[in-house]
Amino acid sequence: MIQGAALYILMRMMMGVYGYTGIEKAILKARKLAPELFMKAPERATKDGYKMETHSVQTDDGYILGVHRIPGIKTSPPILFQHGLGTASDSWIVFGRERSLAYQLADNGYDVWMGNARGNLYSKNHTTMKPTDPQFWKFSWHEMGIYDMPATIDYILTTTGHTKLFCVVYSMGNTMTYVLLSMRPEYNSKMRLVISLSPAIFFKHTTSPSTLAVVKNWNLIKRYLDSRPTYEMFPYSDEMNAMYFYLCQNRKNVQKMFENVLFDSFGESRGLNRSELPLIGATLSGGHSLYTVWHFIQLIQSGRFQQFDYGEKLNEQIYGSSKPPEYNLKMLTAPVAMHYGASDSLISSKDIQNLSTILPNVVEARQVPTEYFNHLDFIMHPRIKELLNDHIMKALEKY
Repeated sequence: MIQGAALYILMRMMMGVYGYTGIEKAILKARKLAPELFMKAPERATKDGYKMETHSVQTDDGYILGVHRIPGIKTSPPILFQHGLGTASDSWIVFGRERSLAYQLADNGYDVWMGNARGNLYSKNHTTMKPTDPQFWKFSWHEMGIYDMPATIDYILTTTGHTKLFCVVYSMGNTMTYVLLSMRPEYNSKMRLVISLSPAIFFKHTTSPSTLAVVKNWNLIKRYLDSRPTYEMFPYSDEMNAMYFYLCQNRKNVQKMFENVLFDSFGESRGLNRSELPLIGATLSGGHSLYTVWHFIQLIQSGRFQQFDYGEKLNEQIYGSSKPPEYNLKMLTAPVAMHYGASDSLISSKDIQNLSTILPNVVEARQVPTEYFNHLDFIMHPRIKELLNDHIMKALEKY
């Protein structure tokens, strides 16, 4: 919410400079000066020299997901990338060939697939509902886990003819995957290896000031959001991308403000390049539902990895108990390799270590070998190839 307040202030600053009627002209100018901010994943991949396919995957509850693929060698195993909260498949390629694990695996012949969770800019379709319908947005990462992930996995395996795949999952991508493997354990046998990057499961030792502030004031925030009412949060928009460009371009005071917002939310980093702040902002504006955030807030408040809490009365009707049931992490029998950052204030190393003692088949729990590596660094750190990607590629060869 602190991030949202800061972005709102920046938007108002841009409105003051250009005026509401000048926004369209400002966007056109920004597109000419910084076209990379407005590129969608297929266009970006083409620019980088890769052939990307777009596939449509329908879930059992009617959502239509956009899935991106960079085809590999036919006999090579497929690998599914699943993004974090507020991002999309772009996050795996947006920082170019030198940093993108997806590109690097494609260069080595892997069949690369990049999923998109319901509600983001590539997955806003449904067989019967429209995004303007409030009911469309009544989902969290629970539904992403029990519907989006299996639909995407089955589509990939059917299309490629393989029986197993690799998964590289970041932040909320882990939450989705762990829900799937705990509630539909038959999918464990379809996993060669799960690469867990900063898994968002436990938050007992979270030190992120902005996250803790949201949790502390959630009842007030929720009442405000309900009064609007709000269903979709931080959707992709050209206006926001233009804002990032104008306000972060050669404005040291605004750059410092944006940097502080990121560090306050995700932890300190030594890998942040201020010239990339507009690209980072655009990457974090993929769109998601209010319920998705609400479910994470509940995890932090309860200290449990549990299903959505509807309140005691509805919980009794839905679950047969006053409290929502916990996900049984002992059901995750697929091999899991965890990676975490020393300065990640959102997902603490202590919580990762605790998680590693619960899962039955953790093959590795590795801290990225540098003192400052925060939550966002898993997709943007300038030295990510040597610090993380090379290690992952060697691990994949074993499976």
